[in-house]
Amino acid sequence: MQFLKPLLCILLSEISMAQPVIHEIIISTNNVEITCTLNGLPFYKMKSKETVTNPVTANLFLVDQENVMEVIAKRLDSDHLGWVSFRGEVGGEGSFAVPDYAIHDARTFRFSFNNTLIDFSRLLRKGASISENEVVEYGRHLRLLAEERNTSRLMEEFGPKINDYATAFNAPRDLLMKQAMESINIFLSDSKVGEKITATPFCENRIWRIDIDGHEFFYYKTEKSTSTLAVFVAMVDGKIKVVR
Repeated sequence: MQFLKPLLCILLSEISMAQPVIHEIIISTNNVEITCTLNGLPFYKMKSKETVTNPVTANLFLVDQENVMEVIAKRLDSDHLGWVSFRGEVGGEGSFAVPDYAIHDARTFRFSFNNTLIDFSRLLRKGASISENEVVEYGRHLRLLAEERNTSRLMEEFGPKINDYATAFNAPRDLLMKQAMESINIFLSDSKVGEKITATPFCENRIWRIDIDGHEFFYYKTEKSTSTLAVFVAMVDGKIKVVR
């Protein structure tokens, strides 16, 4: 989901009407290492002994009823208490705030909230499960397309992801497709495609992340920076496709 922010910047600057509504969950932490999933998908990670507050865009993670945030938090400095807090504006009746969670050592907890504007339950909760072998085989297919620098075919595989971005952010699909293609071309022109494909399941095997050589599928590192684009796949109309 790494090209989300660049795409949103372009959309906000180029679209004069029907601007996207950004649904955010603001996460504040102090003296903890924290990992969060929202409706089963990786949502947020942070490790800091200082106070950190970040707004995290939730549009692509939402269902209409009982969105579930699951949190694993571990205190870092044993001499000081850790804490975590959440507040959100996710549309309709979805505004919420939860009390601070004190982190004395390690703690796992969860909370839920509703929203009335975005619903990806068809993907996150109702999709078909997929086997690891199927996902790895599909990963080989994507790797071959990447090795061939076949951007047009890759974008066909990315079609469901682009469709969901358009829905989530009320954005023109053609513009999203153009910017996604430009991002993919940059990765393919500046980096080598890896070899070892691994698959990690989420959402009870309905969604899988495909990595290559222990990192994101699209990965480019220089001495000064690292750029990544993760690939999450699911079954769409009977075929495995890229969805996030």
